[in-house]
Amino acid sequence: MRIIDTFLFSETYEKEILLIKLNLGGEFIHEWLLIENSYTHQGEYKGLFAEEMLKSDERFKPFLDRIKIISGNLSFERIDYSNKSSEKIGISQEWQQRDLVKKYLLETYSSDDYFMISDTDECLDLTTSDSKLALLKKKIQENTIGVIKIPRKRFWYDFDNLWAAKRSVPLVKIEYLKRNPQKLLGEIRLENMGPCKTWNLELLYEYSFCLTKEQLMRKYQTFCHVGVYVEDVELGLKCNCVPVKKAERSEISLDAKYWLKKVVLDENNSPWYVRENFEKLKTGIVDINFMINRKRVYPKLFSFQGRVIWKIQQLGFFLERLKNRIFIILKIKSI
Repeated sequence: MRIIDTFLFSETYEKEILLIKLNLGGEFIHEWLLIENSYTHQGEYKGLFAEEMLKSDERFKPFLDRIKIISGNLSFERIDYSNKSSEKIGISQEWQQRDLVKKYLLETYSSDDYFMISDTDECLDLTTSDSKLALLKKKIQENTIGVIKIPRKRFWYDFDNLWAAKRSVPLVKIEYLKRNPQKLLGEIRLENMGPCKTWNLELLYEYSFCLTKEQLMRKYQTFCHVGVYVEDVELGLKCNCVPVKKAERSEISLDAKYWLKKVVLDENNSPWYVRENFEKLKTGIVDINFMINRKRVYPKLFSFQGRVIWKIQQLGFFLERLKNRIFIILKIKSI
């Protein structure tokens, strides 16, 4: 059984994060399949960068014999933000790029091998301890459906800036792909990247938008999720929250999925490579006064009254779920 990491690559601003992925995978990843396209997901021609980047930096040398570049020249549709279907178009174009790797996977690997459907910034950590590798092997042995949802701990804007919500990355058995040849890799990823149960060890770390401000803006101009404008990103950095589109800001709440928090890095919440290189990696793009800014920008949410209302709402949701569970249990017992 071999583990392969397939991931999308965009431009050279992803270089430092790619090095995190490679170092954390270490000797345990059989092959990294870097999928590159000459057009962005928003339809701009950009060219191909990966080969030159890998060969020009000595830090990639230990990994070059296990990195395969799969390049494409798919001419994607230019995205018009005013088009209500623009998000669907962008995602469809991302899925086309992901599928460039499918033929190689099916022709090269056996049914018992596993591949991860990831992005450059999603890093599987198998080098920190033997326990992590043992846990992954256990999950693979227990797997019966062919897809394993690996929980990911996500940092946003900076390497010590944590997002509380939990999402996952799929690890897929080649045999599953052979049984479902009609499925796009992007489709499999979408079905298996939502909320999931946590594991007792952190195996996967994501470093979303952990870039310079200039690089961050460039990423928003090129990736598949469209309709986020400069002002939305600026506000996100000011208040240390995920970017919320202007039309959706009236819906923002105290839900943890919106808000990011600074944490002190340790061996329980971050991998060795990030901790050892933190001073070089850190971006510093989040406003240091973000707590004050939140109260100024969202006074109703962060007032005492706003917090009380939120807690009452959460209690109501909890009681409703509890009532439904009790109803189901009683119904089952009555049968």
